[in-house]
Amino acid sequence: MYKQLRLVEDEAKDRTTHIAESYTGIYGMHKYWSKKPYNVIRDFILRYTNRGEIVIDPFCGSGISIAESIFTGRKAIGIDINPAAIFITKHKINKLPTKLIQEEFSRLESEIKDKINSFYMVKRGDKKFVGKFEELVDSNNLLLINEPSQRALKKIPDNSVDYVITDPPHGNRQPYLELSMMWNSWLKKEVNYEDEIVISESKDRKKDRHNYYRLLNEVFGEIERILKPNHYFSLMFNSLDLI
Repeated sequence: MYKQLRLVEDEAKDRTTHIAESYTGIYGMHKYWSKKPYNVIRDFILRYTNRGEIVIDPFCGSGISIAESIFTGRKAIGIDINPAAIFITKHKINKLPTKLIQEEFSRLESEIKDKINSFYMVKRGDKKFVGKFEELVDSNNLLLINEPSQRALKKIPDNSVDYVITDPPHGNRQPYLELSMMWNSWLKKEVNYEDEIVISESKDRKKDRHNYYRLLNEVFGEIERILKPNHYFSLMFNSLDLI
């Protein structure tokens, strides 16, 4: 976790390895779909931007690109139509007082430690072994927007963004809002299904290929407009069905 939170001191732009690392620490704390390796995302950010520049992800999902932008001293704009995605991203980056976390953990521990430990008790002869119940142990220049990308990007001025990196919805592979229905209900969030960029098998949603292409093209047009001249746009996309 500390490795991920530490600002990168070595920003040599000729050192991009792209050897994926696993989701550990903050990136493993919550389920989300189509996560990309944080270290590869960081490599791209370091290669194509400088400290203090603006990075935008129009489909930020669980916020890996946003977190890495903040942790490496950039300014970040994260956009996602899914309220759960914005919630996860915000709390991944939010600065919480360590003392408050420890106090809350101690309260929970005193209430449920014995109950939890009872589930992990192993008997070997006359001895009992219990797994340990322990361990828990910032951010400026951040804007998170819970809106459809095709709408939110229109509010951003022309030629104002230094770098765009994103992993848009891959057709019908992951119906993010449908999969997040329980989370958003628990969070008591209103969900905009109508403007989601997705191909849905549900006839009621009227989300076919034509709707998908039209909305995604709107987003690409806005990206071209907001990106500064001679700057970069990294697109990650994986869908054999849409070739």
